[in-house]
Amino acid sequence: MISTADCKQAIVAWLQARPGHVQQQFTDPIDEAPSLVVGNWKRIVKEFATWGPPAKWMRTFDCRPYDDQLRAYVWDDGQQIVGVEVLGE
Repeated sequence: MISTADCKQAIVAWLQARPGHVQQQFTDPIDEAPSLVVGNWKRIVKEFATWGPPAKWMRTFDCRPYDDQLRAYVWDDGQQIVGVEVLGE
């Protein structure tokens, strides 16, 4: 079973593999450092996956201090994480 902590780790790993991705989501310069702190990600929704990669669950996370502006989506099939996406809202 995939935990919220697993998802947060996957988000940070995804971002670490894509330097500059957070900055590309915004028109004004921002500090990307908060997005690389596992504890700054807060799960706001867990629901059956209706879009994204083939998966059973989709979890939505907000990143402090960018609540409602920077979101991460994590998909899993119940056994492993199958996708991560981070988008500016």
